[in-house]
Amino acid sequence: MPALIKQILVSTATDLGAPADEQGAGLVNAYKAVQLAESVNGGSPHGATLLKSVNSLSAVALPGTSETWPVTVTNTGAVPQLVHISGRGFGPGTGVQSGTATLNDATSPQFANYQGIQNNYAVFHFTVAPGQDRLVADDYYPGNPANGLNARVRMDLIDPKGRFASHSFPQGVGNFNTADVVDPTPGTWTGVLFGDVASVGGTNGTVGWQVSTERYASFGSVSPSTVFLAPGRSRTVRVSATTPSAPGDADGSIVFSSNWRGGGTSTIPVTLRSEINPATGGAFSGTLTGGNGRANGSGGPGEGQDQYYEFHVGAGVHNITANVSLTNDAADPVAEYLVSPDGDDLGFAQNSTNNTQTLSATAYTLNPVPGTWTLIVAFIEPVAGNEFSQQYTGSVVFNQVSASAAGLPDSASTT
Repeated sequence: MPALIKQILVSTATDLGAPADEQGAGLVNAYKAVQLAESVNGGSPHGATLLKSVNSLSAVALPGTSETWPVTVTNTGAVPQLVHISGRGFGPGTGVQSGTATLNDATSPQFANYQGIQNNYAVFHFTVAPGQDRLVADDYYPGNPANGLNARVRMDLIDPKGRFASHSFPQGVGNFNTADVVDPTPGTWTGVLFGDVASVGGTNGTVGWQVSTERYASFGSVSPSTVFLAPGRSRTVRVSATTPSAPGDADGSIVFSSNWRGGGTSTIPVTLRSEINPATGGAFSGTLTGGNGRANGSGGPGEGQDQYYEFHVGAGVHNITANVSLTNDAADPVAEYLVSPDGDDLGFAQNSTNNTQTLSATAYTLNPVPGTWTLIVAFIEPVAGNEFSQQYTGSVVFNQVSASAAGLPDSASTT
């Protein structure tokens, strides 16, 4: 029963048009969930609902591997439905605009926040072209976590009609914010950067902002892409997608659109992971941004951004070496964890030790058991707060470590 309830809730969730890793299957639609529930197990059909055989799709394989899944969709509604099915992702960011603002107790305009605390604020403007499907806004700021939550800088986005559209909602002092809007209204937008005054621990200094827009892009394929379903009838389609061309993760949505009024649009999220291949050099790369500042469970620094990489270890491997190198800013704290197939952390490294920061970190482990290992690259908050992102590279290699020392006893008979 719990599995069926989840299947009903996910199948009837309303598509928000956001990336799959943000929305999952979408927003819970209680009304349609009740309609579908009344239709299953011999019940009376109501409305225009669709029940999918899976809640999500995923695959882990080497880069460029083709994956295929069967998905059965059933018309649990009371009317015939013509259903169009396609894959949806997002293209690269375009229309990039950026700038800086200054928050300063002496020169910035101020307002009193909901607690009655004075806040400095700065306003910036940018334009969104027609036909864009997503707006993404980032900012950085030089906050001091020692000052507590008052050091946060926030960002609001106001659309061309003066309507509040999004808030960055920082949960701590991460020195980075992001906010996005689906189906942004074209025209001139307003951004507002604000934070508590320095006298109560707020942040004074330069705040950078950057915005870009994205359009929908195709993702994988579905065959057949259109099915006609009479009430109570089912049809199985085949969903195909290819893992990313380089180690790392990707996501997309399989979109189901019903032609019947009230049928609406629903999705199945898809996640793909490409493995590191140590046999071909074990290289990987990515981009470091930041998190929303949320502290960990013990009240310590938060996890700004975690990247997971997987790789296979076979027989004859005596040691693993995992390297990560930043490109330009050693002030961004980085940690690595080598996790065995049974979930044990058997290797750790970080790029800062005894107040010394470097651009790289290297983790090792000896005599690894065969199986699928996981490398977690954790970018610990706060980031430096003077840039939007920086690139990183890394590698996982086998049997590259050896240790020896001259003059030491190497048998029980040696003194």
